[in-house]
Amino acid sequence: MANILVIGENPRLQTGQGRIGHDVAMALYKAGHGVFYNAWCPSEVNRNKKLPFNVIYAVEDYGSEMFGDLIRENRPDIVLTIGDIWNFAYIGQSPVRGLFKWVSYCAVDGTGYGGGMPKHHATHLGHADHIITYCEYGRRAVIHTIPEVTNRIERIYHGINEKVFHPISKEERTKLRQELNIPPDKFLCLYTGRTHFRKSLADVMKAYKILMDCGHDKDYGLWINSNFADPQGYNINMLIAEFGLQNKVYTFKQMSEASTPLLMMTEKEYNLLFGIADCLINVAGEGFGYNVAEAMMAKLPVITIDNAATGELAGNGRGIKVKPTAYITGMELTERPLANPKDIAKAIIEMKSMKAEKRNAMVDKAYDWAKENLSQGVIDMQWKKVIDKIEHPLKYNVVMEMV
Repeated sequence: MANILVIGENPRLQTGQGRIGHDVAMALYKAGHGVFYNAWCPSEVNRNKKLPFNVIYAVEDYGSEMFGDLIRENRPDIVLTIGDIWNFAYIGQSPVRGLFKWVSYCAVDGTGYGGGMPKHHATHLGHADHIITYCEYGRRAVIHTIPEVTNRIERIYHGINEKVFHPISKEERTKLRQELNIPPDKFLCLYTGRTHFRKSLADVMKAYKILMDCGHDKDYGLWINSNFADPQGYNINMLIAEFGLQNKVYTFKQMSEASTPLLMMTEKEYNLLFGIADCLINVAGEGFGYNVAEAMMAKLPVITIDNAATGELAGNGRGIKVKPTAYITGMELTERPLANPKDIAKAIIEMKSMKAEKRNAMVDKAYDWAKENLSQGVIDMQWKKVIDKIEHPLKYNVVMEMV
């Protein structure tokens, strides 16, 4: 069995990257590997959450300041990095690079201007011994820019725990909506996630404003499940005031009055939120899109943008997809898709107007696909196999016999 150093966001946090790191490290630990974790984003939130592996907190620069010492002192067989490619630019140039195999589990949430991943990312990622992307979209983008990695790249989705994310009963849904003062005939749209500008929350709120201005305030509702205090994103109260949506947006009081941007709900609470909603909206270009995958497992219809990972998850009739109408160049030179709020509003109307039989068929198709491709047990087995392949490459090579 391998000794594996995992580097990523704090696995005790309920952020997307924190959960990915936790689930992957747990899969490797359960497979019998030795795991220790170098984490950034130290926080008092969930500080006492017990883990079966040791967590060492990085001080700065995504663990770069302590990387050499960790390698020399612990001599891992494999270094597994989890996150954006640019987080780990230091690894390829490290003086200890030759002491381990580097596996990069990387997010690709947009392509460069010429298609494929941005060219400067190739400089960093080309040093990895093995590359795993969060989605097929990401795998194709990497190969487009670095074709020589074709034989050492694959895709592993993120796992979803079926015991946590599942449909709730009609009785429970009715009871919860009554407790939260949501009228039974109101079509409730759900936005859940961070408020970073790239998440396109403002465009979702503009779409909702369009519906309100058309006199649909009794027909539609919008629940925003985000920390209003996140300093890296929008000030949601300002957006509400700007768009004239006072008293027309649902949220939990602890979210709107949060004093810390890292206040998070439990996964079970998220599932109940999926249960009371009528559709999830995520029109951001994502490296994966946890909330879309979880909604599919909870049998909640999804509206996504027709781009990146979320478009992949909702593909083949598993959701309604909104076409991007423009792109903006992000800080890392990724072309981030933008949806027109009018098109988002049309998608919401289409979802509500869809005949129950057709919508149920779409939801069932998404659920069946999610169970087959995203169940945590399925993903854990894929991780077990890929690490075994890296440890024992000869087992997976085709040997031609002379006769």
